[in-house]
Amino acid sequence: MKRLSLSRACSGFLVTFLMLVSLAAGAARLEVDRNELAVGEITTVHLKGAPLIAVVDWKVSPELEIVDSDSKRARVRGARAGAGTVKCEMNLSVHSINITVRGVAAAAGVPAPQPAYTPPPYSAPTYTAPGHPTPVAASPSPQTSLADTWQINANGYPGKLELFSSQGMLRGRVWFDAHAVWEPLEDLYFDESIAELSFTRAAANQAYRGRLQGNTLEGQFTQWGGRDYSASAPTYPWSASRAGPPAARPAPMAALRPARIGEFTWKGMAEDKVGDFGNGRPNGTPDGRLRLTLDLPDRQAISSISLWSANEQGDKAGGQIWHSRNGSYWMLGVFRDGRQLNTSHVASLGEFSGSIAFDLYANSSGWFNPGQTFLVEVETGDGKVARQTLRLGAALPPTPAAAGGSQRLKLVDAIPSTSSDVFRRNQRPDLTMHTGSWDRTPYFMAPPREFNLDLSRVERACLAGDAQGRSNWRVDNYLLFELFDASGTPLGAGVVGGHEGVSQNGRRLPELGPVSHEQAACGVDLKAFLPQGRPFRLKVSAMDYGGVGHVSDVWLLLDGQGSAPYEGGRGYTAQRPSAEAAPSADDSLNEIMNQLKGLFGR
Repeated sequence: MKRLSLSRACSGFLVTFLMLVSLAAGAARLEVDRNELAVGEITTVHLKGAPLIAVVDWKVSPELEIVDSDSKRARVRGARAGAGTVKCEMNLSVHSINITVRGVAAAAGVPAPQPAYTPPPYSAPTYTAPGHPTPVAASPSPQTSLADTWQINANGYPGKLELFSSQGMLRGRVWFDAHAVWEPLEDLYFDESIAELSFTRAAANQAYRGRLQGNTLEGQFTQWGGRDYSASAPTYPWSASRAGPPAARPAPMAALRPARIGEFTWKGMAEDKVGDFGNGRPNGTPDGRLRLTLDLPDRQAISSISLWSANEQGDKAGGQIWHSRNGSYWMLGVFRDGRQLNTSHVASLGEFSGSIAFDLYANSSGWFNPGQTFLVEVETGDGKVARQTLRLGAALPPTPAAAGGSQRLKLVDAIPSTSSDVFRRNQRPDLTMHTGSWDRTPYFMAPPREFNLDLSRVERACLAGDAQGRSNWRVDNYLLFELFDASGTPLGAGVVGGHEGVSQNGRRLPELGPVSHEQAACGVDLKAFLPQGRPFRLKVSAMDYGGVGHVSDVWLLLDGQGSAPYEGGRGYTAQRPSAEAAPSADDSLNEIMNQLKGLFGR
């Protein structure tokens, strides 16, 4: 009888729960950026008012195709002319919205593009071959009025914005001086009715909108992560002004010389840069790291880099795949000079030339073992693929030769006082705060920095706000210091700053200095904390757990005998706080909702 009562109680709870979820889902609605577009153009459909627990499935009619989607939005492309429909199946309700797809008119003598044509991220537009009739000049389109070279400034980062017209549609690319690489833009559209330009910078997961006033564009952009399903993303200002005559079509290019792989080496598993699926942030699992050097005789786009498990003959085998573009596989994190090029799967990694070195990070699936063979494939913008195999060795490369004297390592770049909401998705689930007022799971304010060291003797290892050791430093809340040996095995961890206590996997971490937000120059000495006489890796994270977070510049002043830092010591370039993608509960929610649907039907 008790078992029957319990079963009825559980069934009643599930029915009530399902009804509440269904009622909340019924109040949701769909909104679209543009309800009319041409074949090949892209727009975004937004799901508004969704309940906290939502299992979402997007579907489209044949007039449209889905570019990508998540539980908050779907980007769709016009596939063929007609009245298209987007449907969002959420929990037990269905929402739909209509989008009209226009055909692309052909100029005289030039055939119209096929409906399934998808423009490349950035490539030379096709031209009429010699001997073909000359196309008749078409009437100016609103999408051509912005064709120009613009000086852009995005939240303090200057660069160039190039816009041009191809087949009556707006195309473009952007260059930021800090990154020194051209990046293709997606979803470009100029809404003449409100004089608003919109586009997506896919390489950084940023969406831009700006109003045209005279020769100036001014607006805001948002930045989100590949698994960011939060209610809102951080917003930043941007502007652009015309810098010269309208940008002409790029001249036809000769066939590009193929890319060549110069180096493909194994660097071990001492770092955690990316997670699984499309999660481009650390998840507490060490990644396999590989160094890839490309020789590019001509400037060209890198469409994707992928890593495949292989047999001894170099053929793909085992089913372990990491990819920078294909969302069907776990993402492959690609870094250049310490800067992450993709925080999730992206259409292109940018344009490069010369000898370029990349660090590749793949979340461990248990296959990064000595003797295992891997294959790397690099696809360039012209569709050509360069390949090379590698058999993993047993250890990291040797430490550089010893260098005496003093070393000055910049551990953290300053971050101004910022709401903790900006950082809250960068969680470290292996850490627990001893607090009753703030968040129990802390989060990092910027990507951690890591340094390979081999110190035979340490005379001083103190922290200061400048390289000279004269300035005090501060942090809200604390710095986390972690040590690993050459194989990636943890050696220890400790914290410095103002907090209520920190535990890692159930073990309380020791204090390495005074418990205070304000720290005196060289008032914290890590001499006893750092290993001596063997190689190790030092990882430093600036952590926060509620309210606001901030940190000043922090330097480590090392005096003694030992090796200089290499590879990971370059860290990251200074960036303003940005919300990284965070693991979501979607997988577990999907499983729960599927079970409920199995019990009660759709």
